[in-house]
Amino acid sequence: EQAWNEVADKFQGANLYMKNLDYSIDDDKLKQLFSQFGSITSCKVMRDPNGISRGSGFVAFTTPEEASRAILEMNGKMVVGKPLYVALAQRKEVRRARLQAQFSQIRPVAMAPSVASRMPMYPPCGPGHG
Repeated sequence: EQAWNEVADKFQGANLYMKNLDYSIDDDKLKQLFSQFGSITSCKVMRDPNGISRGSGFVAFTTPEEASRAILEMNGKMVVGKPLYVALAQRKEVRRARLQAQFSQIRPVAMAPSVASRMPMYPPCGPGHG
């Protein structure tokens, strides 16, 4: 666990997550797609137990600057007819904590009474009729 955290910290800001990959893209093709942005230390397409692509993967660069350039150039780019999603990779617990923080900020707004409940209610035919 600690060794994994040290490795993750070392690549913080330089490790990218991508999704919406076409199923024809393997590790080598992924590396080819991203190698123009800098030196890649690791590259992996995620696969299910049967070896079938999950349509997502990771690319780790040597510097955060290279990773940032790759995000700017590749996020939203059409690759094999699909728009690619590219962002900085986050460890699951970090992502979960960030999402929970965002959700707790949004929730009070969602629970506020709706605008419709503050509008005066009129009979179906409207005021002044009848």
